[in-house]
Amino acid sequence: LRPTKNPCGPRPLQTRGAHRMKLVRQNECELVFDVRPLRTWMTTSGLSLVAFVGAGVIHGSLTLHQRQQLVGVLYGAATAWSILMLCISMAVSTERARIDLETRDLRLTRVPTIAVARNGGFDAAHMRAAQSELVALDDILSLGVEAERDNEYATEHAFRVQLRTRSGRTIPLTSRFTAGLKEKKELVKLVKLHLAPDVREKAVALDSVAILMREDDL
Repeated sequence: LRPTKNPCGPRPLQTRGAHRMKLVRQNECELVFDVRPLRTWMTTSGLSLVAFVGAGVIHGSLTLHQRQQLVGVLYGAATAWSILMLCISMAVSTERARIDLETRDLRLTRVPTIAVARNGGFDAAHMRAAQSELVALDDILSLGVEAERDNEYATEHAFRVQLRTRSGRTIPLTSRFTAGLKEKKELVKLVKLHLAPDVREKAVALDSVAILMREDDL
């Protein structure tokens, strides 16, 4: 007998980039989109490593007498810095938009990284999220990409997917804007396949900052 495949089993997709909204799982039962603060995690890890490398370099350049006096100070400071970086990385949040194709609803959750570590993974953390928002798929009237507006200090333009319900509520899928217009347009088209036929796709309105940027940034 051939083993039967679970249609709701995970089928992860390969994605690139940091701090972007990505489709992390797609099957016959669900679509799962995540925004994970990879850039923050990598930065804090790198700064922790730099602290210990710097302490080692300074320690190696000292005389034997100075080493005996300062070894505790050097590595104590490096440890304190690493703990601070760890606290920052544990405090930043991951966001998830999960579309259940069986119950036909959209669940939005946001949890800190420490909750992911405590629960042993992203799925368990978001499943047990204390705060969540539930939207029925049949209540969605329109769907589109929203551009971040009037950010004069942006080095790349940022976007997020948002929807509008039939009752007039506007709900962004994530609180933060992230890079990658093409990816978000593809996500909108994918989600729209599972919505009512009369759901409209809203056009993206770019401001003057976005228009001046390179096309690759969009």
